[in-house]
Amino acid sequence: MYFDEMLRGEMKTSEFSEMESTDEIIEKIRENTLNSLEEETGFIRKYPNPTYAVMRLEFLSQSEEQSHFEMLVDLYKEKKLTGHLMDIQKQAIEFMRTEKPKLMAAWKIEDENNPQYGAMISVLKEMDIKEIVEI
Repeated sequence: MYFDEMLRGEMKTSEFSEMESTDEIIEKIRENTLNSLEEETGFIRKYPNPTYAVMRLEFLSQSEEQSHFEMLVDLYKEKKLTGHLMDIQKQAIEFMRTEKPKLMAAWKIEDENNPQYGAMISVLKEMDIKEIVEI
């Protein structure tokens, strides 16, 4: 597989040199990155459930697109992956805060007791994922 060849060529003496497959390498990147994210105590205090950051990590690590895989590896090698994930979380939350009032007005929802509120929030989350996480 191309990814395996790319990684072995670039990371022969790295922490991945003993790994035999792309899946092992991706799992190690995910594990190390999630640990690093947990160590960002200020960020975790502000975003105790960094759902969108984790979704972005999953998106990059499970995508079959070569460009996403390369982005994952490049950000990790450059020690920028954790920062990237934190930025995604911040962007996603800001998107929710900005778009929620607009959608509530468009759907003519005045408060959270409206029966359509849950459906609107689901639509908003789906927009967030498509606009922020999966790009």
